Amino acid sequence: PTPTPAPVPLENGDFEAILPDGVPGWEVAAEVNWEPGDAFNPDTSYGRPEFKPADDPRRVINGSTLQIQTYQWVKFKVILYQTVEVEPGSRVWFEAKAGGYSSGGSILVRVGIDAHGGEACQYGEWSDVQAVDQSRGVILLRSPEAVVAIGGQVTVCLSAEPKYALIHNAAFFDDAKLWMLPPAR
Repeated sequence: PTPTPAPVPLENGDFEAILPDGVPGWEVAAEVNWEPGDAFNPDTSYGRPEFKPADDPRRVINGSTLQIQTYQWVKFKVILYQTVEVEPGSRVWFEAKAGGYSSGGSILVRVGIDAHGGEACQYGEWSDVQAVDQSRGVILLRSPEAVVAIGGQVTVCLSAEPKYALIHNAAFFDDAKLWMLPPAR
């Protein structure tokens, strides 16, 4: 018989808990090279990301939805990630729903997976980058499949960056799920 994929529990995968400086259960890797008062370049300056539950019903994906934004007219560049234990040799992939809002551009989003448990999926495999905004609606992002290494650690990642520094830019994520097929016996 063909095995059925099973979900691997993630901590706060539905984003029911969100704090302004982070998301419980998730680590944050952000490029932050600009603060108010610093010299500013709209192409290369990145502000500290802010996290909150989406408060516009048109942006809510499913229940509590993660919204990521920063200062007006400034871009953010962020990866949220967490590492979980999975049986070595299992085939895994990561999925999340995503959306975006931009006052004149788009938000570049993707998901990644590192079957060796590396920090922020630095050496992992990533989905194609998708450009989302309010006209695109909600999309499902899916990482490539990977085989869990001997250590049994898998890192899953969400990535977002606005294409342009505009007055309003926000990324939205929800329903993050890690799927697993056990190793063949």
